[in-house]
Amino acid sequence: MTSDNCGTVTLSSNAPAQFPVGTNLVTWTATDANGNRTTCTQRVVVRDTQAPTLACPADVTVVADPGVCVATGVLLGNPVTSENCGTLTVTSNAPAQFPVGTNLVSWTATDASGNRTTCTQRIVVRDTQPRP
Repeated sequence: MTSDNCGTVTLSSNAPAQFPVGTNLVTWTATDANGNRTTCTQRVVVRDTQAPTLACPADVTVVADPGVCVATGVLLGNPVTSENCGTLTVTSNAPAQFPVGTNLVSWTATDASGNRTTCTQRIVVRDTQPRP
């Protein structure tokens, strides 16, 4: 709110059309008809609360390595991700070897603001080796 004892006041600011994530300072200037000025500063805090998107790679079915009950070197594929602002880190809990049966791999996408999304991929390892 502005007021002046001698006429009208012109109000201006250096506010951009868009504010980036973080704390932004806006300087407001009130100028009267005689050129007298007063300024104040306003903080505009923008937070990223939108989680990234994450789609897991397709489920994978493989055969156990010869002579053992695990599969190694399993190609998991790559998840599909997107983020509205900033960087994105994608991790999984995939082990170096998967035992026979159905294994679950959890994928997590985390953005710079700490928002995260998870999905689950199935890795099925089949034992097709004949019994001795």
